[in-house]
Amino acid sequence: MAREEKLLQTLQKITNILNQDLPQLASIIGPKSIQLEITNLCNLRCIMCDRWKWDTHLQGDLTKEDLFSLFDELASLNTQHILFSGGEPLLRPDFKELVQYLNQKGIAITLITNGTLLTEDIATLLIKSDATIIFSVDGSNDAIYSQIRGREGLLTKIIENIKNVGKIKKSEKKGFISMHFVIQPFNLEDVFSFFELAKTLSVDAVSYGIIHGPHIPEKGVGFKDEHLPHLKKTISELIKLQKNKNDIQIELRPELYAIAEGQITSDALKSGLLVTELFKKDPVPCLTVIYWALIDAFGDVYPCCYAYFDNLDYESAKNLRNRLCFGNIHQSSFQEIWYGQKFNSFRKMMNPVQIENYPKVCGNCGSYFFFKEKWDRVIHFREKLKYIYENIESNLVSIRNALLNCFASPIDRAPRPYESEMAQVIRKIFDF
Repeated sequence: MAREEKLLQTLQKITNILNQDLPQLASIIGPKSIQLEITNLCNLRCIMCDRWKWDTHLQGDLTKEDLFSLFDELASLNTQHILFSGGEPLLRPDFKELVQYLNQKGIAITLITNGTLLTEDIATLLIKSDATIIFSVDGSNDAIYSQIRGREGLLTKIIENIKNVGKIKKSEKKGFISMHFVIQPFNLEDVFSFFELAKTLSVDAVSYGIIHGPHIPEKGVGFKDEHLPHLKKTISELIKLQKNKNDIQIELRPELYAIAEGQITSDALKSGLLVTELFKKDPVPCLTVIYWALIDAFGDVYPCCYAYFDNLDYESAKNLRNRLCFGNIHQSSFQEIWYGQKFNSFRKMMNPVQIENYPKVCGNCGSYFFFKEKWDRVIHFREKLKYIYENIESNLVSIRNALLNCFASPIDRAPRPYESEMAQVIRKIFDF
């Protein structure tokens, strides 16, 4: 009888998890991963981005002391991962000290960089820290690279830097190196040449996304009717290539699969709002808000990078960002902001989805397809859970495996922080 009661209690715990709203899940999982923009400064002039135009020298970045204090707090909240972004993070003269401090705290590091400023000593420190380094490149030759990035003659240096960090990684047997490519009209013919280049550079993966956002068309960098047949064919071929046995991983954003399957319309591709119409018809809760936040170089806290609008001029971006800013770490602790009324009100709006209040910027986000798949699995499992009670002990292993499958990550990439955390919770529940 005691065994049966224990099993019933286990199922009740599972039911409670699946029935909780997102603020409660956020309190269980906590801020596992933080995107931290450590500077607004950038040494490139990318055509799709206005960040470099901002008058940042009047604003200032978070100081080293500010960041050390934040790292202390995040460690106390069991944050497991920090993603350094910007601007260009390596423009900070104290970058090595930030990495060393995070190493002391046992927090994993990812760096997104344009690769122009990566010195051997910084590369060695990052690889010895078992960090992930993502090189944002977007072109395999200098003509394409210069057209997109607004600087000439840099690609050779970037390639040399990637080669060097690859040698260090091979020696240390640590770290992870990826090259990222945003598909856009200017580099559409370069998609597969970029992959061939990456294979020569000892990287672990090459990742592909697609240019999008509501302001892309007016900047003249979005897709037009004449691009779309070739775009769709290229994405379909890229998906086929991913299925082959390759020397390096190919990671694709979920919206690329949706384009190949015809879920994203031509009008959506041209407008830059990839999922707006799909979201209106079938809204899906965004699970990012239970484990992730972005902190910018001024100390403001946002739900994600899509709330930052860095493809606009500073004043326009600031007005839009203010609507999705939940606080500033100069005025409140991050813990107070994470569990605070503003952030939790935003989470409540996600589930059940209050479509009339949903931020329009969410219509840009290809993660819709990722979370839709997860949420559909959870709903399906929840609907069947009541039938499992009838034969509880014989079905216990099936229950555990089915629930783990709800939060499983695709085989072509590492688990997201919340996926790993939910798996740990589930395994703990089943540990009799």
